[in-house]
Amino acid sequence: MDANRIALIVEEPAPGQFFWALQRKESWRKAPVERAARPMPSYGLAMLAGMSALEKRCGTPCGLRPGRPADAADTDFGPTTIAGTL
Repeated sequence: MDANRIALIVEEPAPGQFFWALQRKESWRKAPVERAARPMPSYGLAMLAGMSALEKRCGTPCGLRPGRPADAADTDFGPTTIAGTL
């Protein structure tokens, strides 16, 4: 399955209930492919669960193309800093 035509979205239909959904772009509309059966407690956890579902469908880790190293990036975002720690 081609991951380029599948979008991962996270919805919050009620406060504190996050659902991931996979949607396929078909011409002008988006067709549902798969969605979470139960809510997740945070946006981040829902995003990770959705990425896992997408990886299972496509057979490759999200964001990777065959023949490309896992640490390759098109953009250098500079050093990572976490302000206000300690």
